[in-house]
Amino acid sequence: MKYNINVILITSMVILFFGCMSTDTKPVVEIEAGKIGMIGYGPLTSRKAVEKVLGRPYKDSIYFVHLEDYQRVWNFAGSNDDPGLPEELLTYDSFYLKANDTIPIKKTLYLNIEPKATVNLNCVLYFITLEEMDKFDDMELGYARIDVTNNIKEFDFKGGRVVAYKALPDYIYNPDTDKKISVIDKEYADQVLEAYDKVGEDYRKEFDNSTVALDTSMVAKVIRVKKKEKKVNE
Repeated sequence: MKYNINVILITSMVILFFGCMSTDTKPVVEIEAGKIGMIGYGPLTSRKAVEKVLGRPYKDSIYFVHLEDYQRVWNFAGSNDDPGLPEELLTYDSFYLKANDTIPIKKTLYLNIEPKATVNLNCVLYFITLEEMDKFDDMELGYARIDVTNNIKEFDFKGGRVVAYKALPDYIYNPDTDKKISVIDKEYADQVLEAYDKVGEDYRKEFDNSTVALDTSMVAKVIRVKKKEKKVNE
C-alpha cells in the first residue's frame, strides 16, 4: 500500500496541534463588563466576610482556585496609630497579656502574599463591581492591588482582570525593629484558620503547605482600651 507523505505530515501536524491544545489550554472565564476578579486568601476565604464588606448578599460565581508562584506570609505589619485607620480605632490603645501583665503593642501582623516559585497558593476568586472594589481598598489599608490574571492555575480570563492584595514595602514586618512591638491578633488568626477549616480538611492542609509557618509565640489576645482624653490647661 502506498502512502501520500504530504497527507501523513498534515495529519501528524493536526494531531500534534490538537494534542497541545488539550494539555495546555485552560477553560476561559469571561468577566462581565464593569466587574473585576478579586482573590481572597485570608479571612476573605469566607463569603460571609466578603458580604460584610459589600453590605449585601454575594450572588455571583465563586471559584476555588490556586495562585501560581505565590505563598502566604504572616508579615504584614500594620501600625495601630496609622492615620489611615478609621477614627474610632485611633481612639484606642492596644495591649496584649503576658504573665498577667498588659504589654503595649504598636503593630499588628496580618497575612500577606509574596512570590515563591513552585508554590500554588489555594484561594477563592470572587467577582465584584469596580465601585465595590473601592470598599476593599479602604479595608486593605497598607496593601496594593496587583494583577494576578495570568497566575490563576485553573483558568484563563477574557474581558477583565483578576487582582490580589499585596503589602506595600513600608508595611512589611522587620524582625529587627518590629518584633518587640508586634503581635498577631489571636482573633484574626482564628478567623483565618476557621475559614479554611470550614472548606474541609484537605483545603486546610493546602493552606498550611502554601503558607510560611505561623510563629505561634507571636500570637496573643489583643486588648483595646479607650484612650484617656488629654486635659487642656486653661
